[in-house]
Amino acid sequence: MLEIKKREFKPIPEGMYIVKIENVAWEANKWKNKEDDPEKNINYTFIVVSDESGDKAYEGRKIWQTNHPNSQRNLAIYNAAMGEKLEATDEESVNIDETKMIGREVRAVVKQAEYNGKISNKIDAVVALPISAPVGGQDNSEAKKEPKTDTTGTNEEINIEDIPF
Repeated sequence: MLEIKKREFKPIPEGMYIVKIENVAWEANKWKNKEDDPEKNINYTFIVVSDESGDKAYEGRKIWQTNHPNSQRNLAIYNAAMGEKLEATDEESVNIDETKMIGREVRAVVKQAEYNGKISNKIDAVVALPISAPVGGQDNSEAKKEPKTDTTGTNEEINIEDIPF
């Protein structure tokens, strides 16, 4: 008889990592206890690309995150992944297309937490990659300056870092 063993992974050290959003899916809420709990939660799968210094020792490791659909964390992940600044108050929600985030990279603060007696990783916060960060292995530092056409039709360069967002 074939015996299937459950693989367990040692958590990666806490710190700042570049992670890629591999999947975003709505899944049944297996912790639904109260009537006002949502029927579904948003589940994220992140893949570690490197730590912030570029060390790829944990490349390919996965981190899973489950969020309540009305969580501000979903908005933070979306804003970091898409480079947008959507906002919502506790009383309102913002419709976001979570599928657009798949394949995007963000910086993530990875922490360790105990769950069911085991230490595992969790994403504590996400922030957008700096514009000078390599994209697809290529340096895009020249992307910091984009041409802008003013009303007189002359082109002037604008430094994206000067735009407050």
